[in-house]
Amino acid sequence: GIIHRPEYNINHLQSLIYFSPAYMLGIWSSINKDLIFKKLKNKEIYLLIAIIGLGYLQGVILDHPEGYHKAFFMYKGIDITIYQKIFIIYFFMSFLHRFEGKRVIVLDFMARYSFAVFFIHGYILTYMMELKKRYEIVYQSNLLELMLIAFVVTMVSAIIAHTIKKMIPKYSRMIIGA
Repeated sequence: GIIHRPEYNINHLQSLIYFSPAYMLGIWSSINKDLIFKKLKNKEIYLLIAIIGLGYLQGVILDHPEGYHKAFFMYKGIDITIYQKIFIIYFFMSFLHRFEGKRVIVLDFMARYSFAVFFIHGYILTYMMELKKRYEIVYQSNLLELMLIAFVVTMVSAIIAHTIKKMIPKYSRMIIGA
């Protein structure tokens, strides 16, 4: 929360410090997934409320809708984005557990490209923010619009990953991680 995401993700030491706790939590969660599934069973609604609440807190109340990308030692408040992302991870982990062992084409597609989507989505969002600045688009998005944007960014990222994998299958893992 106190160290923010680096501007344009170019400070690798800052990225290491910022993302390491989430990475370690991911390892712990993978090792203890059965415990997590048991504790969170049928509690997805509470996670969803927390996700929406933290998004509202950051975007509307604290007026940081684009996140807390700051220089290494610059402090501008506690970055709650990382906490929201952790709730999102546990929400999807718990919700998608219901589909284990079932063949769902959309979920299979997303699972195949999820690692690449993690890396590609930032470029899509950056491009969208540049378009917003260039054309001086000013709006306060509502929850439905944010969900639509998240869906579109995720799908476009997955389609880009799929296209790269089809175009250069030999090198796609080195380029996009898929």
